[in-house]
Amino acid sequence: MQQNEKKVTVYDIAAMANVSVATVSRVINNSPSVSYTTRKKVIELCKTHGYYPVERNKEKIVNIGIVINQMSDPAASLSDYVLEILQGVLEYCRQRSATVSILPIDQTVQTYPELFIQKLLEQNVDGAIFINPIINSPCVNSLCEMDFPCICLGSFFLNPKISSINIDNSAGIRTAIDHLRQKGIRRIGYAAVNILDYDAIERSDAFAAYMGNDFNQSYVVTVKAEGGDHKKTTFNYFDRKLPGMAGSLPEAFVCLNDDVAIGLMAALKKHDIRIPEDICVVGYDDYNISQYHSPALTSVRNPMLKTGAMACANIIDAIQGNKSVLRRLIIPTLVERESTSKTQLQHEEA
Repeated sequence: MQQNEKKVTVYDIAAMANVSVATVSRVINNSPSVSYTTRKKVIELCKTHGYYPVERNKEKIVNIGIVINQMSDPAASLSDYVLEILQGVLEYCRQRSATVSILPIDQTVQTYPELFIQKLLEQNVDGAIFINPIINSPCVNSLCEMDFPCICLGSFFLNPKISSINIDNSAGIRTAIDHLRQKGIRRIGYAAVNILDYDAIERSDAFAAYMGNDFNQSYVVTVKAEGGDHKKTTFNYFDRKLPGMAGSLPEAFVCLNDDVAIGLMAALKKHDIRIPEDICVVGYDDYNISQYHSPALTSVRNPMLKTGAMACANIIDAIQGNKSVLRRLIIPTLVERESTSKTQLQHEEA
């Protein structure tokens, strides 16, 4: 702004937006009583004319919204994946004296994103962590346009201004397959439930691509989700199907996540199929409970506690005026346990 230019005031913004000064004030303070359309107009005018009022009160108790996508998985909020992220968020919030509000997303958010944004603001949320949002979700893009602090976990956005933390699903699947191949295993299957979130799609595609000439479609099992409980859904499916699969099972299964792996192992054990002597199983995400399962589950580690804390730190910094875009891709590691502990020699002798 030139030195002789008149400084824009709240009255100017109100006049240009054709609203009251009180409405502009409510927008600036994230009041839920302003409509999505009006809020967006006021924020755009503030940006265009360089009107930046007083900073947020840094002593204010921060309220973080945890937005959980339940469209492809109705019980997502109860999954081990979400619960471990939440544990990381809650621990960080405890240290920073922040509070947490949990908001599930349903199908209406795709058609009417402004309604969800209004609901979000009505909860007096200062910033939001989206878990597994739809790819390029219009709701998240709209919040970004409004300069509302948010970060996405387990999804993809073309908009470079949107913060996100993802795991390198392709690298994780390659690590799991290489681990099995090093033991002399070639007939490798893939077990999943039919959810359509970003991680599920990436892992399935990566498995087919990396198996290459060893890929066998008959070893790929995609179970129809039943109520969102992946352990129960997978167990019920294999419990029904295993009696007819004698002689046609692969030597190992890589699974979409640990819940699928645990459900699969329970069914295998019920039908007297030994793990790992008869078949090896690899999970993905490495939930805390997986190390205590019998047999203990080999899994691709996804540091969900750390991810939750990292996301929370980014949001709180943004709320307090230190906004920065975080685009983090986590390279996973594999944790070997009993479910694949069969050595190459044992495999060749079996």
